[in-house]
Amino acid sequence: MSLADLPLILAVVLTLAVLLAWVRLLLWQRAAPPAQRSRLWRIATLLTLQPLCAALLYFTVLPPMLPGEAGTMVVATAGASEAQARDIDAADRMVVLPEAGEIVDSERVPDLATALRRHPGTRRLRVIGAGLEARDRDAARGLSIVFAPPQLPAGVVRLDPPARVAPGSAFQVGGRVHAVEGGTVELLDPAGQRVDKLKLGKDGEFVLRGSARDAGLATLTLRVRDAKQNGIEDVQVPLWTAADPAPRVLILAGAPGAELKFLRRWATDAGL
Repeated sequence: MSLADLPLILAVVLTLAVLLAWVRLLLWQRAAPPAQRSRLWRIATLLTLQPLCAALLYFTVLPPMLPGEAGTMVVATAGASEAQARDIDAADRMVVLPEAGEIVDSERVPDLATALRRHPGTRRLRVIGAGLEARDRDAARGLSIVFAPPQLPAGVVRLDPPARVAPGSAFQVGGRVHAVEGGTVELLDPAGQRVDKLKLGKDGEFVLRGSARDAGLATLTLRVRDAKQNGIEDVQVPLWTAADPAPRVLILAGAPGAELKFLRRWATDAGL
């Protein structure tokens, strides 16, 4: 017999005890002389109180487990910083998942399920860093979760590179720069020559334009400067220029002539 079987065994024993008590009470009532028999309301009260006493005895021996409040569990994930780890309440408990860096005065756990088993009663999570991995999302279901992402660094946080273009076609590079209000962003070709330049606004959105040249893969440079023209970041932007296949021309003529000669020379010079 294991401890897991104890609630079932206790319930069976108490049920049998209640049934035996009912049978004893009813047999006594039947065998007693009419003058000594109890009134019906007293018998009904005794029959009702016996299962009630059995239920109270059951919950006295095995009290129900009430969910406790263990405060908020702060879960450090990949990209969590020391500043975020220090910004917690004294009642909160910090756990660090394997993806997070080294955070002092914190408890390291292999996964979120292990942390919840070590600290039963947890009902709230505050996730700092990049967020929970796929292995931890099932364990977090049913809990109240607050996500505190890390602060974005100053520089390019979104880049929309150009699609494949044809030689001589126009292209554009878009994106967003964070925390460089009043700065500039410029696009440089592989030789370092400026292709386009734009001053950044409050939202940091930008769109730079240029024109493709020879076919092949070229690497452009997206350069971000602050308001004082100090370099913030250089980002490499690939540009794939693919030449379209040359069109073919079918010439139908009755016989060779001067016009056909000059037409063939024009087609050859045009790359047809």
